[in-house]
Amino acid sequence: MRSREAEIGHRLGALSSGRNAMRPKLKGASSRTFQRAVASHQARRLSDAEALYGQVLLEDPVHFDSRYLLGAVLMEQGRYEAALTQLDACLELRPGDAAALRVSGLVRSKLGQSHAALHAFEQALAARPDWAELHNDHGNTLAILGRVDEALEAFGRAILRNAIFAEAHNNRGNLLTGLKRFEEALGAFDAAIACQPGLAAAHNNRGNVLKAMRRTGAALASYDQALAISPTYVSALNNRGNALRDLGHLDRALASYDAALTLQPDYVDGHINRADVLIDVARFDEALAACDAALAASPGYAEAHNMRGNVLKHLKRLPEALAAYDEALALKPTYADAHANRGLLLTEIGRTAEGCVALETALVLEPGTAGFFYSLTQCKRMRQGDPLIGEMEARATHDTSLSTRERIDLHFGLGKAHADIGDPAAAFKHLLAGNRRQRTQIRYDEVSTLNALARMRAAFTPTSLKVGSERGNGDRRPIFILGMPRSGSTLVEQILAGHPDVFAAGEIDDLRLSIRSLGPKGDRLLEAAEPLTSLSPEDWQQVGADYLARLDAVAPNAKRVSNKTPDNFRLVGLIRLMLPDARIIHTRRDPVDTCLSCFATRFTGHQPFTYDLGELGRYYAAYRATMNHWRAILPADVMLDIDYEDVVDDLEGQSRRLLAHCGLEWTDRCLDFQHAIRPVLTASASQVRQPLYRQSVGRWHAYEAYLQPLLAELSREAV
Repeated sequence: MRSREAEIGHRLGALSSGRNAMRPKLKGASSRTFQRAVASHQARRLSDAEALYGQVLLEDPVHFDSRYLLGAVLMEQGRYEAALTQLDACLELRPGDAAALRVSGLVRSKLGQSHAALHAFEQALAARPDWAELHNDHGNTLAILGRVDEALEAFGRAILRNAIFAEAHNNRGNLLTGLKRFEEALGAFDAAIACQPGLAAAHNNRGNVLKAMRRTGAALASYDQALAISPTYVSALNNRGNALRDLGHLDRALASYDAALTLQPDYVDGHINRADVLIDVARFDEALAACDAALAASPGYAEAHNMRGNVLKHLKRLPEALAAYDEALALKPTYADAHANRGLLLTEIGRTAEGCVALETALVLEPGTAGFFYSLTQCKRMRQGDPLIGEMEARATHDTSLSTRERIDLHFGLGKAHADIGDPAAAFKHLLAGNRRQRTQIRYDEVSTLNALARMRAAFTPTSLKVGSERGNGDRRPIFILGMPRSGSTLVEQILAGHPDVFAAGEIDDLRLSIRSLGPKGDRLLEAAEPLTSLSPEDWQQVGADYLARLDAVAPNAKRVSNKTPDNFRLVGLIRLMLPDARIIHTRRDPVDTCLSCFATRFTGHQPFTYDLGELGRYYAAYRATMNHWRAILPADVMLDIDYEDVVDDLEGQSRRLLAHCGLEWTDRCLDFQHAIRPVLTASASQVRQPLYRQSVGRWHAYEAYLQPLLAELSREAV
């Protein structure tokens, strides 16, 4: 789009370039008044110009140029209907005048009258086929009407008549970007910049196409160039934030969005994108406020309702999240992302069949979307001959435009699909490819992680735990379910969730947050870098009370509240000191089955040790050593080991052990675990909605030939 100043220049320039002949001559005072009007118009003193053009027309009602330029002034003031009145009068005086027809078309475009605008431009072109600006206007209107090929031809005609017409090159580039003809679009923006290096819009749009081409660093440089030219360019600030987010610079991304919103507080996309980054950094209350600000500015904006649903899901306000997705779809029924998000949530709350339908709808609306393929494979068991598998294979094999994230989704989805249909060789090929790519996207300091576990084991001795009961907060509500990921912890919590006295909180970070309430000392405790002797009985009371207050906030009336964060196995000693009456449940599963299941899962949380077989094996060995240590130094009644295989073989017997350990009366409702009404926001969401089956026991034997790096590490003891 052209700048406002360029539009004014075109309209005033039309006195000479658009129309050369047969203007009525003004005499004396009227001539001087007209000259003053034009000078005021050029100086952007629009009210003065309007009054002076009106004064000329009082003396000479048929003075074409005054009426024509009065129409332009009215347009620049946003008074479009009044502008049309003047332009229609012009065209009564001179039917077919190209300049008046052109401005009439621009006004009608502002009013959303695209077909009428197109007719005006076509009439003007019949009179002036050599006018490059007219061809550009014609192209813009054709693009609005969806006549894309004709629009490209119109921009081409504009450039043919004026090779250095930067706006036409820029508009052509925008259209090519929408068509995903990215290389051609990049060439068009480069041509626009060569013609007019100071055209900030071309630099911004060049950044957009580079980002679409996955060249995010180069895109960021283009946005920076646009902002060097125009520091208050709100769209470029927003786009710069998006690029910084993709590059992992989340604080800088937030700063860029904040700058955009300072300039334009009602900038809806800025609020939505800011919310997305705030989700990434777990600042959910702020993210919700950002969504609410977007909706205050634009209540009917479907994207804002969708993002609000995402935030509410993280806040575990699931009925509200579902309502937000429903609102987004009521406003925009073809919104694929909202269908997909709704489908995932329905799966997580146990409405799996509905969830699959919603995900299938998303895939119909946006065929070939890698994330939708992946989600569908997770919510249902794939069957031999399912066309979805062939579509995914075709994309993974032949689509060279896929991003790393999309390839990861496809490989993990195909790994699950081929495992379902009994093809371990094909499954592992894709799992290996997906994990290799995922490993390049994360930071994992293996040495630091394993050293921290070793320090934790060394810090806790039978002596250091003796004072637990006198230091901590004696309350029997907390239950901690912990162990390796994919070891059956979700199943155990689902069994407990069937009991009327238990609130199943799922994977929550409350334990770490409570320990961090001690400040820097708490941060060091989490890394076993703080001597236990530095903490007073009051410190342990404080962190225990903080944790219990967090339980009160989510389940004030529950007799027991479970926390199913597997990684809490590192912190068993700290749990004992801060909450000595808490019950600890350690879920176990065959080591190789556990590790294979981890390797087959694209985790949404932070599990960086799972994407390389050697690293996974070494982490498991350290976990095993840590749990052996806790078992050796804890009183026998504090921690219960529950083996997944035993639960499969004897659900009732193991469930009775579980409830007895937690001090709960027996109820048959715990045996109907797959129907427990609660959300499951983990990788096991679909599995725990099904009856128990033995197919996953000993599953690793079919993959033994591919697991040698893992098996070698599991055979060693942790150091």
